[in-house]
Amino acid sequence: MGLKAGKEKYARKTAVMGENWERMKPVMKRHYKSEMDRLAREAGKPGLLPTREKAYNEGVDATSADDFRANVTGKEDKWYDNYVAAMFGA
Repeated sequence: MGLKAGKEKYARKTAVMGENWERMKPVMKRHYKSEMDRLAREAGKPGLLPTREKAYNEGVDATSADDFRANVTGKEDKWYDNYVAAMFGA
């Protein structure tokens, strides 16, 4: 996927994710834990540190659908700029 397509995908996904935020919280937490455990095994480690899991879960739980919407909707340009800077340098 090219950068333009990624930016467009971000805009599409964030436009509808807010309405599903509360319903998706348990799924996000479960997927985070399982994926981080998979990556840990790949790195030869036993699993996600409990403190990291706790911090992620508390952050997800503390974020309301309105907070999520306010922080992501319409910010595809910011996403793009941050992604390009992080991946390729400022």
